[in-house]
Amino acid sequence: LHSVEIPLIKTLSKLGWEFIPQNDNLALRGGSEDEVFLKEYVIDALLKYNGSKGLTKEDAETIYRKLNRLENNEEFYAWLKGEKSQKLKDGKSVSVEFFDRWNPENNRFSVTQQFTCTITKPEDAKKNIRPDLVLFLNGIPLSVIECKFLGTEGSTYGEGIKQLERYQRTTPKLFYPNVFNITTDGLKLKYGATGSPEQYYLEWKYDDGTPAELKDHSDFQAYAEEN
Repeated sequence: LHSVEIPLIKTLSKLGWEFIPQNDNLALRGGSEDEVFLKEYVIDALLKYNGSKGLTKEDAETIYRKLNRLENNEEFYAWLKGEKSQKLKDGKSVSVEFFDRWNPENNRFSVTQQFTCTITKPEDAKKNIRPDLVLFLNGIPLSVIECKFLGTEGSTYGEGIKQLERYQRTTPKLFYPNVFNITTDGLKLKYGATGSPEQYYLEWKYDDGTPAELKDHSDFQAYAEEN
């Protein structure tokens, strides 16, 4: 937690991401671990980017309920790309936008930790999963991050990938909107698309192709020295 998770949160905060503490992420889900969206943020974004088309709060609520019924990553991705339309209360059909793709600063980027979700396809006695970090764009969870610590035996990015695979099997609802997942041990960071097996996770690298070792990043190094 202190060696990897917190430095990641601090780095994202410096980049303009809003940090949502664990208790607050549950409150933003109406207190329900069955929910994976930050409803208030999703509704606000729908009204912000589609209000000029005539979309009302009632229409936004209808779209939100529809999102909760989706059970396919590919179909959700079509919604995210603005390829889906919604028939409004006045009978007009409009394309739906969930974010401002041309002006990133107009969107709400959020990160939260220890995001507890209900397991819907149990493999054992566990009732929920608790990913270390979840990244949101306007209240929609687009990426899940598992943080490992090399100082703990068996705690590597490889173990993080196994956890992500289990999460996707047991709690698929969290991954229908997902774009990619990340695992890091504080030294290396690997990322893979939703559903990717371990061999398709790629190592994060600098633009020149050299590996990006997180331990050498100023924020991680500073935190390590402080703690």
